[in-house]
Amino acid sequence: LGVAKNDTDWESRRTAVRRLGQFERDDAVDELMKIYSSDQQLDVKRTALRALAETKSPKAQARLLEVARTDNNADLRRQAIRVVGERGESAVDDLLKLYDSEPVPDVKRAVLTSLSEIKSTRVEDKLFEVARNGESMEVRKQAIKLLGDRVGQRSFEFLSQTAQSTDATVEVQMQAVRSISQRRSDESVPLLIKIAKTHPNQQVRKQAIRSLGDSGDPRAIEYFREVLAK
Repeated sequence: LGVAKNDTDWESRRTAVRRLGQFERDDAVDELMKIYSSDQQLDVKRTALRALAETKSPKAQARLLEVARTDNNADLRRQAIRVVGERGESAVDDLLKLYDSEPVPDVKRAVLTSLSEIKSTRVEDKLFEVARNGESMEVRKQAIKLLGDRVGQRSFEFLSQTAQSTDATVEVQMQAVRSISQRRSDESVPLLIKIAKTHPNQQVRKQAIRSLGDSGDPRAIEYFREVLAK
């Protein structure tokens, strides 16, 4: 604790702070929060957040959520959100509440990213909800991107419908195409070829063609041959 608070070498302070996280005691949590509040080095602050998460203390989790909600530094808020998400299923309720109450789009995106690391039906439901109705275009695109990382027929069907929908905006459709391209080739390539051939919007078709070019799939190469031969 003395090194963590007073050493002139910030690397030594950071190491000591990380070690404090191994003490699963409330007084260690209190000291870590004091260090977080008083230390001017951002790396030490980040380490304090990581150490708080490692204490596995309910009191520490409450402190991390406080930082995630209220800190003036957006980067530190995102760090707190990441470590809260590492609790897994037990963090879902806290993160969902944080998402719903948070007004800043960048922080909302960080919450979605943290949620997406948790294998939970409730998380997937939230990603679908935001992808359809998110109040910010960037937040909607983030939800669609994260759905592209999830394995399952439900998310693939949603991406397919979104990419080909006449109701979705072009930006949303293009993000859906990018997310489709992250799926297995047996799923993605036939659908990308279909979109490249038939989508009514030229920008979306171009995005599908770019994604096919990045795939290196033999079916994509054959499609390009057909197009160039016309």
